[in-house]
Amino acid sequence: MSNSHKQIRQKVAALLKSGATSNRITITDITMRGCTAVLTAPITEEEDITLQILKNIANGKRDSFLPAPVSLDSILKRKSRNGEFYEAKFSFRRVDSVEHGISWAINNATADDFLSSSLPINHEQKNNKHASTDAKSDSKLVAINSSLSILPVTCHMCGEQHIPFRVLSRRTMKPESNIFGVNQYKSALPGKEFCNYNLIRITICPICYFASSQFQDFIREASLIKTSEEPFHKEPIVDKWLSGSSKREKLVEAYQQGLFDENRNIKQALLSYDLAILSSNAILKMQMAKQERARDYRIGLQIVSYILTKAELLMSKQKTSEAENNLKIALKKLQEIFIYLNNESSIKASYLIGMIGLYFEIPDLINQTFNFLQQYGKQSKPRAGTEEYKAWQKNLEKFKTAYQEREDFSRRRLKGFDKPFEF
Repeated sequence: MSNSHKQIRQKVAALLKSGATSNRITITDITMRGCTAVLTAPITEEEDITLQILKNIANGKRDSFLPAPVSLDSILKRKSRNGEFYEAKFSFRRVDSVEHGISWAINNATADDFLSSSLPINHEQKNNKHASTDAKSDSKLVAINSSLSILPVTCHMCGEQHIPFRVLSRRTMKPESNIFGVNQYKSALPGKEFCNYNLIRITICPICYFASSQFQDFIREASLIKTSEEPFHKEPIVDKWLSGSSKREKLVEAYQQGLFDENRNIKQALLSYDLAILSSNAILKMQMAKQERARDYRIGLQIVSYILTKAELLMSKQKTSEAENNLKIALKKLQEIFIYLNNESSIKASYLIGMIGLYFEIPDLINQTFNFLQQYGKQSKPRAGTEEYKAWQKNLEKFKTAYQEREDFSRRRLKGFDKPFEF
């Protein structure tokens, strides 16, 4: 057994064959339907994967059963004090307890069934390309609404698996946007099923209630383990987050039914954004304490996005006072984080501050935004053709148009937050 596996409960050894590769693995849990195993390296999902259970190998004898055809359900990267390993879940395609030894493995596996050292690893698998990010290839879950696809994800905080991350399929809705750039879903394209995606945009962990609309804030359960940099360093905040689960549970207690599926009502949707804001603030506080400002930009603006979407949902139900209160909260957050922003982030934040100023008719905010966007080109000198330059030009022209017609963008004239005209 390799050193990196000594902390893991041992049950039975097996050989895993995937394509041209053959690796020794450790099965840590097994049923008649499938098993969980520890691997020393990731594998990709192949058409032909077999798992061969080994027995009586403590003395060097490698008696074994016939290979059992399996399907790879998920594979996740884990860490122990001795290093990294991979935890994979497999489903048996065909169960024959005599030929494949599944029944034997369930009833007779002991610690004596392990070799003292691992078999060599075939590193050819390292050359496998990442699996497709298309939702259909990732997901074993099927959405009720035909305009949605589902990606199964795992919670970074508590490790809960198979959480449905719902994605609005392309070319299904005909979204518009309000004056703050928040999408409004009012109608579907011909032949497509309608979905107000704002109601179910937030994915919520049903165990610890970590919530986010961002795919990168969860661990992807796919045919390949996520190997890129994690979206946040969870270790410093995970214990504190989990210790507060009971408080969040009280928040959702009255809204449990329907909160985790596709049929959220407006109250459940608003709660989902509150949970997402709590989750993002927890990460933001940790990162600001560690002075990781590069991440503050994304998370700070994401919090603003959540608040503005809450405002849109409330306004759509004619709850004007509550909607406008959320605008004021968004404004306060923008002003708090603005000093940390640069490039496209500062341009976007300044534009939003100005649009809120136009809505409430606050001259200071309007003038600050106008001056900032006009001077940005001279001070920052973005290069033509860059994303920064495009963002600056687009937001400057849009705000100029809104400023020239500022009467039409005031709360006195607008119908909700709908645009008075396209600009």
